[in-house]
Amino acid sequence: MNEKKLLSEKQSGFRSGRSCVTALADVTEDLRKAQDDNQISFLVLLDHSRAFEAVDPDIFCCKLPVLYAFSNSATSLIHSYLNNRSQVVCVQQRSSNALPIKRGVPQGSVLGPLLFTMYINDLTNVVENCGIHIYADDVQVYLHCSPHCISEGVRLLNVDLNNIQKWADKNRLILNPSKTKCMTISPQSFDQNSIPDILINNCKIELVENAKNLGMVVDKTLSWNVHINRAIGKVYGMLRILWPLQSFIPFNIRLLLCKAYLIPALTYGCELFSNCDSIHNRKLNVIFNNIARFVFGKGRRDHISAFSI
Repeated sequence: MNEKKLLSEKQSGFRSGRSCVTALADVTEDLRKAQDDNQISFLVLLDHSRAFEAVDPDIFCCKLPVLYAFSNSATSLIHSYLNNRSQVVCVQQRSSNALPIKRGVPQGSVLGPLLFTMYINDLTNVVENCGIHIYADDVQVYLHCSPHCISEGVRLLNVDLNNIQKWADKNRLILNPSKTKCMTISPQSFDQNSIPDILINNCKIELVENAKNLGMVVDKTLSWNVHINRAIGKVYGMLRILWPLQSFIPFNIRLLLCKAYLIPALTYGCELFSNCDSIHNRKLNVIFNNIARFVFGKGRRDHISAFSI
């Protein structure tokens, strides 16, 4: 797949050198460029219901020779791998009767994520007017337009969303309109009530101020302030639990807790928010200082300049 470059450049899931952060960077930089050009952007975050469990083996095997030039024998091998599987539930050394699994890729398998990536890869081909980026079953669709052409921009966006819905129906994947969100990203404020309905499966998509996307909270200003505040709040919550136990936890365990839970919660996606404003930069400095005080057994007001994690 990699040697023949058969996967779309807009598909980042389970691929070497591509992560949630690089996928977010790709989309948000496009949105920033549109901001600089005084354009309005619509970012739609699509939600699939149980996508990995919905893969149809017969549809998938029809794609293999057409999209990926698989031979008949290779296609038969994959078909055999996906079919005639069953599952049981085990509780306290007792097992249920086996039931057949008619759809989906094997959960927890090494091959499963790649097969799902191949299954959803041709989704990029049905988008005509918008930008798109896929990470596993998380799909970001976005479109830029002039502030004077909002109605036309929404019309083009709805055309692509309708194409995506048709693709999902054809591939037996289920889009969940109630969990799908849309944000308007604009260099200037404007009346959002003037925006025509953005639809998928004839259901109106909710317009939101911010939304969680690939583990980060994206807001309509692309400032990442909401994400930073939530991450800091999460770490303070963990510190409030850990601090009374500080004197009972050995130094090496405190350091392990810091590196495994506290710092990752703050640094995830830091490539994107490293240029945050001075207020949030100071908030991050304060929380990192408090983490250092916890690790080195210092009081809440002790200086920690001489210590590093």
